[in-house]
Amino acid sequence: MKKCVKIFDSISGRLVVEYPISIDYTGLSVGDMDFYDEAWKCAVDDKLCESDKRMEYRFVLDSNL
Repeated sequence: MKKCVKIFDSISGRLVVEYPISIDYTGLSVGDMDFYDEAWKCAVDDKLCESDKRMEYRFVLDSNL
C-alpha cells in the first residue's frame, strides 16, 4: 500500500516535507499512524525535523499518488 504523507509545521502552517510511503505488511492491518511513523523517521533522518519535537507538527495523509 502506498500513500503520500505531508508534514506541516503546526505553528506556521508551512509544509515541511512530503514523502511517498510504501508499506507492505502481509496479513497485518496498516493504519494511518504507520504511515505517519515512517514519514516521521524519514524527516528526522533527513534532518528536517528534530526527533523530540513531533508534537509541533501536523500530518496529512493523501492516498492519491
